[in-house]
Amino acid sequence: MFWLKRLLGVSAVLLLAAVVVWTFAARQRETVAVAANPAAPPVAAPTVTLAAYPILAPTAPAPTRALPAYPIVTPTSPRPTLAPPIPHSTLTLAPPPLTATPSAQGHAPGPSSIQYVSEIEAARPNQPHPSPHLAHFRIPLGADQRLTAPAAQVQLPSNLAFTPTAIWPSPNGDYMVLMESGMPCCVLHVLNVRSGVVKPVLSQYGGGRFYGWHPDGRHFLIWIDVEQVGLQLIDANTLQGVRLAVPHHVQGGAISPDGSRIAYIDANLPGTQQSLWLVSSAGSDAGPFVDLGDIAYLHPNAWSPDARRLVYFGHCDQTAQKGDGSGQSSPASPLCVLDTVTRTAHPISLPGFIDTRQEPRWSPDGRYLAVSARTGTGQACQGPKGREPSLDDPCLYAGYQVHIVDTTTDQVHDLTTGISPVWSPDGSQLAFLSNRSGAPEVWVMDLAQREAHQLTSDGQPKSPDGALQWNPQPPSGGQGDPAPTRR
Repeated sequence: MFWLKRLLGVSAVLLLAAVVVWTFAARQRETVAVAANPAAPPVAAPTVTLAAYPILAPTAPAPTRALPAYPIVTPTSPRPTLAPPIPHSTLTLAPPPLTATPSAQGHAPGPSSIQYVSEIEAARPNQPHPSPHLAHFRIPLGADQRLTAPAAQVQLPSNLAFTPTAIWPSPNGDYMVLMESGMPCCVLHVLNVRSGVVKPVLSQYGGGRFYGWHPDGRHFLIWIDVEQVGLQLIDANTLQGVRLAVPHHVQGGAISPDGSRIAYIDANLPGTQQSLWLVSSAGSDAGPFVDLGDIAYLHPNAWSPDARRLVYFGHCDQTAQKGDGSGQSSPASPLCVLDTVTRTAHPISLPGFIDTRQEPRWSPDGRYLAVSARTGTGQACQGPKGREPSLDDPCLYAGYQVHIVDTTTDQVHDLTTGISPVWSPDGSQLAFLSNRSGAPEVWVMDLAQREAHQLTSDGQPKSPDGALQWNPQPPSGGQGDPAPTRR
C-alpha cells in the first residue's frame, strides 16, 4: 500500500510538469507567429501644399477648453523698486489691418533698429587662428524702415576668456547676456556694453537658463535647478537677484509687459504633469494658476501686449499630437492661447509642424500672432546624431512658412517663406530670416504691399532662437545707444 501511494504521488508530479512544459511551448509558438507577421506600418500623414499667399479661413470655430483652475494668485509682498520701463510703442500703437497702408491709419513710424546674432569667422586674442564665434549686430533704420547705414557689430571685449555659445542683447542695447559652455550645462555672464565689463552670474551653480529681459532693459529672468537659487530676477548692473520661486523643473518663463508678473511652467504638483504658475516680481508668492495637461512650453515673449493672454506650446486641442516621439504630423498644431481672465485655452491651428525653436510673436495691438511652421514633415530640424543643427544647416529653413494668425477670427495668412518673424514697433512690417538668396539673411516685408526686401548681405549664419529683435531707436546719445563699431 505504501509503494502504491508513492507511485501515485510521483505520477501526479510528472503530469503537472508535463502540463507546464506544454503551456510554455504553446506561448513560445504564439510569440514566433506574431514576430513573423508584424502589423502593417502606419500610413504616413499626407503633406500639405500651400498656394502662394492664401488666406485660410477656418471651417468651424475652434473650441475653447476650460482648464482646471487653481486659486487666483494674489501678491502678498510689495513689488521691488525697478528702473522705470522704457516707453515701448508696442503697448500704445495699433498696427493697420493687413490690407491697409500705415498712412491710411494715421501712423507715422519713427526710426528703429533691428538686432540679430550671427556666426562669424575671426581670430580672438586667446585663439591664434580664426574660428567661428557669435557676434551681435544692429541695423539702423529710418522712419521709412529703410537702411540708414550698414549693419554694425557691437564689439565684445577683446579679453573675453571664452567663446559665447549664445547671446541675448537687452532691448535697449545696454547689456548682453552671454552663455559660456560648461558642466553640467553652462554659465551665464553679463556684459555692460558701455563699460565693456563682463561678470559671471551665479557661476558657482552652473546650469543657468535664460528666460528673457524685463521691460526696463536692466533686469532679466533666469532659472537654475538648485534649491537655494531657483527662479530669479537678476539686476544686470549689480548682479543682485530677487528669488521668485524654487520650481521643480521649469519649462519656460515670461515676464509680463508691465514687469509686474512672471509666468512659468512647472511640474511639481501632485496629480499634474505641467502647470502654469504666476508670481509677482517681488517673489515669495508663487502659486499654480491652471493645469496645462501633459506637455507645455513657454517662450519669453508669451504675454500679449495687454497682459491678459499667454501663447504657449501645449495640447489644449485634444486632437493634437501627444508627445510620444512618433514624429508624425498632428491634426492640429500644438499651439494654444490662454486667457488668464476666463482661464480658457484656445487652440491655434496651422497647416504645418511647429517646433519650440520657432517662437510665436504678438503684434503690437495683440490681435495677430506671427509664427513659422514647417510644411511637409512632422519633425523639427536636427543635426547629426539628433544634436542641435549648426546655424548654416539648410534644414533650419527648408519647408518653413511664416504665417500670421488673426486670433479674433482664426484666419491664417500664409505670408512668405522664412523663420523667426518679429514685428516692427508700429506693426506694419515683419522682419524674418530667409536663405532664399542663397545664404541666411535678414529680410523685411511690408504687410500692406506684401513686398519683401533684403536688409543684410553678409552671408553669415544667423541665430534663429529669439535673437532677432526689432526695437524703437533709443534717443541719440541716450542710455540705450551702445555706439556699435562697424566691422
